[in-house]
Amino acid sequence: MVFGKDGRETTGFAIELRRTAVDERSTETKGTVVLGNGSTIPVYQRMTASDQGVGFRLDTNRGKGGGYCLGAGLCESYEDAGNGQAFATTLINVSSLRELVGEGDRRYFAVLNDPESTRVPVSCDRLAILKAMLGIA
Repeated sequence: MVFGKDGRETTGFAIELRRTAVDERSTETKGTVVLGNGSTIPVYQRMTASDQGVGFRLDTNRGKGGGYCLGAGLCESYEDAGNGQAFATTLINVSSLRELVGEGDRRYFAVLNDPESTRVPVSCDRLAILKAMLGIA
């Protein structure tokens, strides 16, 4: 689903991507996001692993940046669009998720399988989607 600035669902979408190895440290992803209304958004990303192997550089159709994978299926990236906009992304591999913990009325954390039991906040807007992926009612 695609969500508007108010957090409400606006439309469905489909993603078509092709990922290819450029060399032993780089991959290139090209594709298209097709929204429910038929409009399309191009996707381009070239990810290059650092020589030390702990991070990566990004060149995308949205900007340039980089990131790190922190272990236990958790990665973070940051892209600077160069026009006052930036995109920060946190990715969690659902298979690395040990449990979903509710604290209080509207606060949830994903607890990962790593030895430190890393806790990642879950947006209330995304909670229903995550529960569905995990098969939780």
